[in-house]
Amino acid sequence: MSKREATITLKTLAKTVVVLLGYMAAWWIADQVVGIHVAKTAADSKGADGMYAFADSILFLGVFGLIALVPTGAALYFLWQGKSPWTGVSNIALAIALTAPVAALVMIVTLWSDSTTVFVPPDFLTSFAILRLMVSPLLLLVFLGCSAFVPASPPRKKFFMASGLEAVSFILVVSCLLLVRH
Repeated sequence: MSKREATITLKTLAKTVVVLLGYMAAWWIADQVVGIHVAKTAADSKGADGMYAFADSILFLGVFGLIALVPTGAALYFLWQGKSPWTGVSNIALAIALTAPVAALVMIVTLWSDSTTVFVPPDFLTSFAILRLMVSPLLLLVFLGCSAFVPASPPRKKFFMASGLEAVSFILVVSCLLLVRH
């Protein structure tokens, strides 16, 4: 191995370590935030431990997801030079984003259906739709961040399309939730 190859390998290793340390820091910070929340709400959670545990897990995912955008941005910046990873990642992002309108449709049909409706989605499908739509705002931020870093035009368009699908689906479901009156 030449000196130049060793330097490139060392730089790649250093970049990988920086990104991994960023994710570890995001995990640690999210853990500390949840620990503070648990300490402050311990007395209130008596008799509702399951609900508080779920809220704690949502808090952890939200804090981790938000802080993990920083190492994700660093990783995307380090991948800036190559065009080939972006094509695959943008295709995966678009495939993931295509599940948002399906989840939105399931939620809308569920919200507007009653006992006389011909088709009511099964409960498990509605449960998955709710979970899918809960991550839409986070995926929107991730896809917009990716579109800012991608060097080539076709993958950038796919990231923008994925962002649009996430945003429209989430806004549509929130609008329907606000309009539904039982």
